[in-house]
Amino acid sequence: MNQFKGQVTEVINEGELSLVRVQVGDITFTTIVIEKPEDHRHLQKGYPITVLFKETEVVIATEANLPISMQNRISGEIVRLEKGRVLSSITLNSSIGKVKSVITSGSVDRLALTPGKTVCALIKTNEIMLQHD
Repeated sequence: MNQFKGQVTEVINEGELSLVRVQVGDITFTTIVIEKPEDHRHLQKGYPITVLFKETEVVIATEANLPISMQNRISGEIVRLEKGRVLSSITLNSSIGKVKSVITSGSVDRLALTPGKTVCALIKTNEIMLQHD
């Protein structure tokens, strides 16, 4: 599980849904939660919070500025690549720390991924979880 400590910077609420932005270093994560700010103190601007997302939810792209809807983007250099017959584990070194991804080995081949290559990790808004103390 990827985990990063950050701080809530914005909460936009509509009914039972809240779009929450969290600043972690120089990266802004965006997530959607089924909670209202008035019911949860951790959904307030300035609140310290932990961002979590599974390795299997991290998509790898070879270009950072692809015109797609995924808002959560982390650029980094591949520092470890463990390739299996079916799945491969990739570790990136980014400005906020190590980010791990698990993708198919076929994708590793197709994208020509190797240690030292700079890539972009992408995480869908609905795959980001928040943990408060």
